[in-house]
Amino acid sequence: MAPRRSGLGWLVLAVAALAAGAWWHGLPQLWLPAPPPATTPAATAEAFAEADEDAILALRPAAPVMLRLAGEARVFVLVFPDLVAQAATMNRVAALVEKAGFARDRLATAEELARAIAARGDTPATWYLAHDYSAADLRRFFQLAASGAQPLSADEAWLQAQLPPLRASAGADDFALLTLTANTGGGDEVMRAAVLRHEVAHGRFFTRPAFAARVMTLWREGLTTEERGAFTAYLAGEGYDTGNEALMANEAMAYLAFTPDPRLFKPEAIGFTTERAAALRLLYERALD
Repeated sequence: MAPRRSGLGWLVLAVAALAAGAWWHGLPQLWLPAPPPATTPAATAEAFAEADEDAILALRPAAPVMLRLAGEARVFVLVFPDLVAQAATMNRVAALVEKAGFARDRLATAEELARAIAARGDTPATWYLAHDYSAADLRRFFQLAASGAQPLSADEAWLQAQLPPLRASAGADDFALLTLTANTGGGDEVMRAAVLRHEVAHGRFFTRPAFAARVMTLWREGLTTEERGAFTAYLAGEGYDTGNEALMANEAMAYLAFTPDPRLFKPEAIGFTTERAAALRLLYERALD
């Protein structure tokens, strides 16, 4: 649910390797959580200040910062200082909710997660550029943690503690949590802005029922069978669970219409003409109205 590396893969990996040095040699250990940051968002509704996309992109926090997206009462953005901190908190949620090859009725073990990440040639830090989940996704993750044999890491427990104040701040059980990091593992600020815009589109899908319904209709009726097949194949290559139709529709929308950086995604690379991609982009943009 977050743009990964796509055509920029070799560049991200190369820059990340130079920056990370020995990280590449300790893959299983990288997943193990670091101690919780010294300063974390206070667990009160008042802590979640409102910020627009420009203000969020300007942040370079030393510890995770939780914000409410301006104009979206139920969309929150958690900004991490780096990809390592984000991975320690969010990667097991991703494995449960949207990645192929993982169980849907229990949390992945550290070994299962490390093995799957290594099989893709990634490290925990490069597995995701950003994350996005509905409140229902997060509740299910923590319910399974409470009933299963896999304990929460310190970072995951910290995230769990944010759910009650998020719910109180949203004024509803349904909200969306997006993440961003202070850098993109080798990308520039144009790429970072595109990552955030992609994630914001997912946040609106999770919190605007009318928009989500239009996105589903566009997936089923606006895209041809061949186009859906091309997108499904692309997302399968990115490791997503292609049996989840809502996930496919949500990702197609965010990639086609709200990922304005060709280094992250090129519709032409999966068979869409420039004209067709532009027409679909307009339909998705209108669906927000």
